[in-house]
Amino acid sequence: DIDAGKVDNTASASVGAVNVSASESVSATQSPALFITKTAAESTFATVGDILNYTIVVTNTGNVTLSNV
Repeated sequence: DIDAGKVDNTASASVGAVNVSASESVSATQSPALFITKTAAESTFATVGDILNYTIVVTNTGNVTLSNV
């Protein structure tokens, strides 16, 4: 898989008693990426000390598994 930096592909065919298979490993480019949005629950705030509540959404937009995010 792409997390390992390669994709393994195996094809098999059979006709009657003849069975044939072939395998190939193809290098895959790992492209880790994140998209982060931060939005405040409050639409207005005017006083110093106002409490703001945020929602933060992190989306994996790359093609590999991310950890320790």
